[in-house]
Amino acid sequence: MSGMADIVIGAPTAAPHLLEVADLYVEFRTRDGVARVINGVSYHLDAGETLAVLGESGSGKSVTAQTIMGILETPPGHVSGGRILFRGRDLLAMKEEERRQIRGKEIAMIFQDALSALNPVFTVGYQIAETLRTREGLSKADARERAVELMDLVKIPAAGSACGSTRTSSPAACGSAS
Repeated sequence: MSGMADIVIGAPTAAPHLLEVADLYVEFRTRDGVARVINGVSYHLDAGETLAVLGESGSGKSVTAQTIMGILETPPGHVSGGRILFRGRDLLAMKEEERRQIRGKEIAMIFQDALSALNPVFTVGYQIAETLRTREGLSKADARERAVELMDLVKIPAAGSACGSTRTSSPAACGSAS
């Protein structure tokens, strides 16, 4: 059969989960000893699904999210076991530069306390635009325009008209630092 490929019939290959956390263990190594804070967490998330992680204060929700994002402070944090696969790729085995390319663009974390992630000296719009300039290589004008579009998309009031005057402590914020 010249020019034809062989056809193999069998079970279809299952697509990987969007995110799979498998038997994750995280510990903090301190001068007082080792504190095991995540002990065998496993779950998966497929495209289009929503996952809520609930637990008491101190139960490890944020540590799990920080570990997935690759922003766990090490030391003292240390992943002592498990796997984290994102689109079938092992995040724990990736070099930091490769993770940085994924972080913020394909996978992101919304912090519980936005003020811990945002600088109150600059407007939210300015900070979004700076991220777009850094990550996407946009010009100042294009980054500002895209920041306004993104804020409009999530219904931040007066995103375009508040430029330069609203800080991160206010619900409406756009534009540039003043």
